[in-house]
Amino acid sequence: MMLQGMTARYLIHGCYRVKSANTILVHAAAGGVGLIACQWAKHLGAKGNLHKSRNHAYSLKSPLQIGSLTDKIVNFRVLLN
Repeated sequence: MMLQGMTARYLIHGCYRVKSANTILVHAAAGGVGLIACQWAKHLGAKGNLHKSRNHAYSLKSPLQIGSLTDKIVNFRVLLN
């Protein structure tokens, strides 16, 4: 958990400083780093677009959980078919 949090911090503060006016896209958001990054960006006031695969759909089924993490969910497999 600690390494995942450090990775999320590096992405949100080190690579690009996320601000409240930003919109971010998090790939594999159902994983550990993705979940932390989505929560952290939402806390900073950024709008989040979450990308997940069908394999990890089970971990983001709750509408309350989805609404607390992101503003929009993107599934590219559905878009491409």
